[in-house]
Amino acid sequence: MGQDAFRRQGWFDDRVCLPALPRPDGTGADAMTGSRPRVVWITGAGKGIGRALALKCAEEGFTVVVSARTASDLAALETQARNMRGTIHAFPLDITDALLVAAVVVDVERTLGPIDLAVLNAGTHLPTPIVDFTPETVRVLFEVNVMGTVNCLS
Repeated sequence: MGQDAFRRQGWFDDRVCLPALPRPDGTGADAMTGSRPRVVWITGAGKGIGRALALKCAEEGFTVVVSARTASDLAALETQARNMRGTIHAFPLDITDALLVAAVVVDVERTLGPIDLAVLNAGTHLPTPIVDFTPETVRVLFEVNVMGTVNCLS
């Protein structure tokens, strides 16, 4: 289904180029479930798309939990969001550590309440010319990009 089809269904918001989310203040709509997420967890939030999404969600009034391996990136993100409608809370995390992921989720839910929406955005890429290809390269990519996501889902 392309953007036009999503737009017709009310599932696409041109302002952020993401599926439309209902806002914590009750504005907006979720055409699929009618739910109103309050706590949003974003992995890979230290840089790039994850960081931009975290700021946008805080701007919209969400309670945003951000996770990434680099604590200093998350601290800077918390500082940047200080005067926004929502809040950003840093929970540093390496998603390849299943026990740590489970502990962080328990800590988040104990501190802020249940996670209503998870954006499992963490991932990596290792450019590898064929002459340098090794099974270890694939193993590292698989651990982060696949098993890391599985750890967050479990």
